[in-house]
Amino acid sequence: MQQQTELIAVRRELADARQLSELSETRNLDSLEQLEMAMLDKEVAEERAEAAEAELEELKEKLAVVEVELEVIKEGAGEWVAVILMSRN
Repeated sequence: MQQQTELIAVRRELADARQLSELSETRNLDSLEQLEMAMLDKEVAEERAEAAEAELEELKEKLAVVEVELEVIKEGAGEWVAVILMSRN
């Protein structure tokens, strides 16, 4: 009778251990899935950052061109003002 009781206890322990093992495996799979999602999110974020940096460089170049054009316009306007003022005299 005692051996049968011990056998039942061992079977229960085995069943508990199997449940814990399955739970652990499920948690590990969930963690792996979350890690994969985080890695994909990181990759997308890096691609967006690269695109934003490229756009920033393009805008800086356009700004530099516009600043040069503005200086040319200012110089031209200054010359016209001088011509107008001279013609009034």
